[in-house]
Amino acid sequence: MKTKVYNNLPNNLEKEFEYLFRNKQQYTIKPLLTKKLKNVFLSHWGLLLHRLIMPLQSAENLVGFYDKTFYIKHWKLVLEQYLVCRFGKSLQSIDLNDSQEYFTIHTFWFGYFSWFTTNLPRLLKVYKSNPQAVLLLPEKISMMPYVIESLKLFDDLKIVIIKDAHHLFIKNYIFVQVR
Repeated sequence: MKTKVYNNLPNNLEKEFEYLFRNKQQYTIKPLLTKKLKNVFLSHWGLLLHRLIMPLQSAENLVGFYDKTFYIKHWKLVLEQYLVCRFGKSLQSIDLNDSQEYFTIHTFWFGYFSWFTTNLPRLLKVYKSNPQAVLLLPEKISMMPYVIESLKLFDDLKIVIIKDAHHLFIKNYIFVQVR
C-alpha cells in the first residue's frame, strides 16, 4: 500500500515563492519490495550479482535507466570479482551455504544521509516480515557511531560482521529494493 506524505509550507515563506514548494506538499511513497533469491554473490562493496546479472534497484545509483554505461561499469566490476572469487585465489570470500536467510542494507554509496533515508527503511522492511533473518554488515560500517546507536533499537536483530575486503557467496538471500 502506498504511503501519503504531507509537508507544510516553510515558515516565513514569502508569497512570491510559494509556487516553488506548493507542488511538493504532498507525495506518495510506494512500499519497498522484497524477494528471496538463491545463490547470490555479494561484493564487499554491496554490489549484488544473481545469475550473472546485477538486479536493478539493488543499489542506490542503479535505479532507473539514467545512464546505461554506469550500470555496465559496475556490472563488469562485480562480475570480475565473482569470477576471481569462484575460480581464482587472489580475493577472499566467505561461503554462507546454510539454511539461514541473510540480507544486507548497505550499498557501495554509503553515508550518513543514506543510512537514515535508504538503509534503515530497508532494515525495517525485512525485520518486520522476517525477524529471523541475519543482517550482514561490513566491519567498517559497523563501527560508525550512528549505525551502532540505530541498531541498538532492534533488540533481537541478528548481525554478522563481515571483515573488510571479503566477498560473499550466499545460498539464501533476501533482496530488498533500493529507492
